[in-house]
Amino acid sequence: MSRRPIGLFAQLVVALMGVQALVAVVLVIATRHQIQRFQVEQTAAELDRLAPLVAEQCEPRLAPSERATLQSQVDRLARSSETRISIVGETGQVLADSAHDPALLDDHRFRPEIDAAFAAGVGRAERFSATLDREMIYVARRVNADPLVVVRLARPRADIGTSLAPLYRNIGLAALLLFLLTLAVTFVVSRRLSRTVDRLARDATRFARGELAHRASAPGTRELGQLAGALNDMARALDGQINQLQSQRAEQRAILESMSNGMLAIDDRQRILSANRAAERMLGFETAVARHRLLQEVIREPALNTFIDAALATAGRRQEELVLEGRAARVNIVSGPLLDADDHRVGLLMLLEDVTQLRRLETMRSDFAANVSHELRTPITNIKGYVETLEDVGTTDRDQTNRFLRIVHDNANRLEAIIEDLLSLARLEQDDARDELPLEEVRLIETIEAALRPTAARRAAKSIDVAVEADETLRVVAVPRLLEQALGNLISNAVNYSPAGTTVTIRCARDNDDVRLEVADQGPGIARAHLPRLFERFYRVDHARSRALGGTGLGLAIVKHIALVHGGRAEVESTVGKGSTFRIVLPAGVGAGVTRT
Repeated sequence: MSRRPIGLFAQLVVALMGVQALVAVVLVIATRHQIQRFQVEQTAAELDRLAPLVAEQCEPRLAPSERATLQSQVDRLARSSETRISIVGETGQVLADSAHDPALLDDHRFRPEIDAAFAAGVGRAERFSATLDREMIYVARRVNADPLVVVRLARPRADIGTSLAPLYRNIGLAALLLFLLTLAVTFVVSRRLSRTVDRLARDATRFARGELAHRASAPGTRELGQLAGALNDMARALDGQINQLQSQRAEQRAILESMSNGMLAIDDRQRILSANRAAERMLGFETAVARHRLLQEVIREPALNTFIDAALATAGRRQEELVLEGRAARVNIVSGPLLDADDHRVGLLMLLEDVTQLRRLETMRSDFAANVSHELRTPITNIKGYVETLEDVGTTDRDQTNRFLRIVHDNANRLEAIIEDLLSLARLEQDDARDELPLEEVRLIETIEAALRPTAARRAAKSIDVAVEADETLRVVAVPRLLEQALGNLISNAVNYSPAGTTVTIRCARDNDDVRLEVADQGPGIARAHLPRLFERFYRVDHARSRALGGTGLGLAIVKHIALVHGGRAEVESTVGKGSTFRIVLPAGVGAGVTRT
């Protein structure tokens, strides 16, 4: 188990307390030593001053006959000065001593202080006294009398310590007070410093969390203030760099998301790294959910997986058009290596283009060209054939000639109708591209009545009734001519495909924000498989019957385009054996759904 690190405040206090305690101890010891040394010197000096006085008092009593008087004098002087006094002869014999019986003392000639006094006149020593069993301070002075003697004065060293005990106590108390005062100052300064450092640490933590607008501060300390300023400068620089990176990333993401083509990036293990919306839409997944998952888990398209395996196996560019079975789409894929900063391949980058609509349009164009060629070739062939027949047989048989001319005329009319419908489609597409239409407010009941007139004779011939279910006040904004043409095409188809004696129903009603125009018949109906392509050019359910009825194959395509240029749509519902309902849905309201003028 790791130990919790010690805080800065605790480290500062402990370290400074240790230093202060050590300084205090050293100071007290040094002071005590100096005081003791000074006191020893003072004691020695005092003894040195007393020595001549004692010598003067004792010199008259140095004669052997005066020894008893000498001892009394020494005792008296020792008591008055609180000093041990010894008189030592030149031979080392102790003549008198205030502490012991001189007769019992050994030879003192070679005591350091006595030896020095005999030699130089004065001697000093600090040593242990075997006689008194303690440390003593000795001062000896030679007395040049007859006989030659040395007067030695001594005081216990311990007496100095006893006399200095109050001073030592006061020094200790002063040192303790100074230590406590210093400790308090250290505590305050350390607390202030540690709090400033803690504040800077919290500021740095906020910067690390991304709060780069925050500003650090460290008042009262120059160095920490400089550190706070450096942190703020770093935060501002980081904030600017991050904002720049975010802006660049947003721009790049906006570009990717705005692309109509898809972008998909995977790593070498085929895990999804990134994709734009177009790729998500084409392949049917969400990057937020699929990121870092295997592509095969997210997109189950064998053709795509095969392509990726082959692309990862090669180092260069690869292109292929795939059919996505699960999406019923065709996609053109271009792949290349995904490189890191050191130009090492780390995955695969793919650009996807949805060519489903393009291929469908190409198919429609091909079918359209083939259908136009076929539709035009049939009447032209008929016209050419009958004209050649007339040239061969001549005009002697008037009935036959008239019949041939009627056939030529009918085929010419059919050819004209096809060309006219093609031109109508071209004009509608051109108007839609220019975004300009001469819109007017139209009463729908009037449009219905106008669209019914061209089919009156055919309806009468087949005994077909018309039922109109419409609000006579209902109006839309449209081009009257185009709306009448679209409705007329639907009515014409309904009459053509309705059995004799049935009813064609025309409905017109408001449905929320739309207006619906419906033409329903009771004809044979249309199989569901044909409904998605029913509004394509030249698409026929029954080719033979359509031509027999005189249709060009473009009527419903024209209906669809007329609805589109008005901002609407064309719809169909049909049940085989029951009939069909064709519907034009237009936006309700003036100008709704279109922005043309």
